[in-house]
Amino acid sequence: MTHSPTPWTITEDKTSSFGPSYTVRDAKGKWLLNDTLYYPSAFSREDADFIVRAVNAHDDLVKALGDLYAVVWGECPSLLNEDSGGDASLDMRICELLSKAKEAQS
Repeated sequence: MTHSPTPWTITEDKTSSFGPSYTVRDAKGKWLLNDTLYYPSAFSREDADFIVRAVNAHDDLVKALGDLYAVVWGECPSLLNEDSGGDASLDMRICELLSKAKEAQS
């Protein structure tokens, strides 16, 4: 299953009797999340901005990490091998994160 298409955006409704309300929409304008569902603990504009920034950057960050990982393994694998003074735990964390990201996309 894939997530809703990016970029996600935020719309603000100032007509709510509870104060400003924020709706997160996907690239097609589909409603994804609205803070009024969580009243009286609605999320703030800052929270909505954070959610949208994270979602919009996620795929590019995963691709860049995968590309960088491939370059490091191809050019200087000792950086990820503790026998050579590198950081094997970093290697394992990167592999785990890339695996989780791929699982989430399928």
